[in-house]
Amino acid sequence: MPIAQRKAFEQSGPSHRYVCANTSQCRETQGEPGCCFPWHSPLCVPGAAEAETIRTRQCCRTATAHRPRRIFFRLMLVPLCLIWITVLAMPAAAARNESFWDIVLRITGVSANPSQLKGPGDEDEAGDLCVVNLAEPGRCRLRRAGGYHSPLFRPGDADILALKDHTLVRIPVSGGEAESLYTIPGSIKLVGFSMADPDKVLILVQGKEDTLPVGLLSLQSGQVLPIPYDKQSPEDQLLLAHLQGWERVYTNTTVYVKRETKMGMAGLKEWTDIYYKRRDNEPVNLSRCDGNHCGQPALSHDGRQVVFVHAQP
Repeated sequence: MPIAQRKAFEQSGPSHRYVCANTSQCRETQGEPGCCFPWHSPLCVPGAAEAETIRTRQCCRTATAHRPRRIFFRLMLVPLCLIWITVLAMPAAAARNESFWDIVLRITGVSANPSQLKGPGDEDEAGDLCVVNLAEPGRCRLRRAGGYHSPLFRPGDADILALKDHTLVRIPVSGGEAESLYTIPGSIKLVGFSMADPDKVLILVQGKEDTLPVGLLSLQSGQVLPIPYDKQSPEDQLLLAHLQGWERVYTNTTVYVKRETKMGMAGLKEWTDIYYKRRDNEPVNLSRCDGNHCGQPALSHDGRQVVFVHAQP
């Protein structure tokens, strides 16, 4: 546009053919504030203001439509977080509120009618691990050289958990190397899995001044949640004595340790074997250790196998 014509246009103000668009692109240092000239901005074309107004209204409608949704999600976030925190805190709170008997009777292998007397073979001797199929008594399929005690089948029966010294180890039933999971100072016995939570194992730990703390071991974290009991209660002491023994009761099935004797050239010889009894059937000798001590039995979750410790001679 010629200079003379441009000056004339600026002096006369914006033409009716061009409108002012209130945008940062259109604000110029020359001319009327907030007004743009056709040679300064591509937005200053016929109908630009109307188009800009329509776009602004559309943006406002979109923001207004999304605003209730954002408010709804913000309002829902707080109760959801509170529910999540409550769910995480429930196991610990439940463990604090329940009695010693309530928690322990949900452990596999624990009898609801415990005997006060300990049986033979209740000593926690370390040794090899043997797995026997109930259909083939006396045939040991798995044998690990030395140092294991207190074995348990994990849910699914593909692995065995056991203690070696004070370390929790996982041993594949099908073979393979043992894997160390956690070191648990003072651990002396794995009792059984919780039927309420398959991640939890009841464990006995040697405490100070000959105390015997009981706790639930989390396989996911390796942490032990203590379970309090009344040291002055005869009922709690009876159940505690049962936990230290090796008689395990699974509904209508019992596996236990029995002392055997035999007269030999050197005199009377004693050892312990593993027996299996179902309902009113006759007990079956599963281990047939014949002179060597066997103990610490545990039944698989499908009820078809028993794992026990074959003490080293």
